[in-house]
Amino acid sequence: MSLRVAACGVLGADAETIARWRKEPINFAGESLSVSFLRHADEQTVVALRAVLAAVSPQGWNEMSFRDWGVIAAGNFLGRSIMAQTVERLIQEGAWGVSPHFIPHQSLHAMSGTISQALKIHGPNFGVSGGPNASLDAFLVASAMMMDRQLPGLWLVLSGHDSECIPPRPSASAPPPTCRAVALAMTHPNAGEPGIHVSVGCSLPNAGPAESLAYLPEFHISNLAEVLKDDPPAPAQTWRLGDTHWLEVETLLAAMEGAA
Repeated sequence: MSLRVAACGVLGADAETIARWRKEPINFAGESLSVSFLRHADEQTVVALRAVLAAVSPQGWNEMSFRDWGVIAAGNFLGRSIMAQTVERLIQEGAWGVSPHFIPHQSLHAMSGTISQALKIHGPNFGVSGGPNASLDAFLVASAMMMDRQLPGLWLVLSGHDSECIPPRPSASAPPPTCRAVALAMTHPNAGEPGIHVSVGCSLPNAGPAESLAYLPEFHISNLAEVLKDDPPAPAQTWRLGDTHWLEVETLLAAMEGAA
C-alpha cells in the first residue's frame, strides 16, 4: 500500500513552550477556538495539534475543509506523567483530588478527538496503541483505512518524548525530555506524482535472507522526523514495523521539463 504525504509538520517543544502554546488561541478556517481549548490537554496532544497546523499553513490550507478526512493518532505513553500525578493526589486527597477532565483528555482517543474538533473533521478518528513506539501500529491502521478509498485523506499523527517522561520530584534537577510530534496529511497518489510517498508492505512467509526484516532498523519517530527535515530530500529509507511489516519513505522528484 502506497500513500502520498501531501503535507507534513515536524515539531519539538520543551515544557515552557508547551505551557505557552496552551494559552494561545487556535485559529483555523477563519475561526478562533477558545484559549481554554487546550487547558487540560496532554502535552503530546498540544504538540501534535501544533504539528498539524504547521503542516496546514505552508500549503495554504487554512480555509480548506477536512470534513470527510480521518485522524489516526499514536501517542507514546500518552497521559503517563499526568496519571502518576493523579494517583498521588488520589492517595493524598481521595476522589476529590482527581480532576473530572482527566479521563476525557488523557485517554487513548483524546489526541485524535482534539485534532478532529479543531479541524472540524467528521470522519473516523481514534488513537492507536498508546504504548512504547506506538507508531508501528499506526502505519498499519492508516494503510488499512485508506485501502478502500472511502476517505479522501487521513491525518496520521505520531508523538512521544525523546526519553521516558518520568514525573519530576522535588529533588530532581534534570529538565523534562523534549516532546516531539510528526503530522502527515496522507492522500491517494497519482502515478508518478512528485513528493514524499510512504509505502507499507508485509514480509513474505519463508523469506530468504535478502528479504528478511531482521536486516532493517526498527522504526522510531525520530527517524521519520530527520528524513522529513532533510533538504535536499534524502533517498528512500526503509524500516521494520514490528516482526511482519516494513515501511518505506521515498521522495519522488518532479520530472525535468522537456525530458524524454
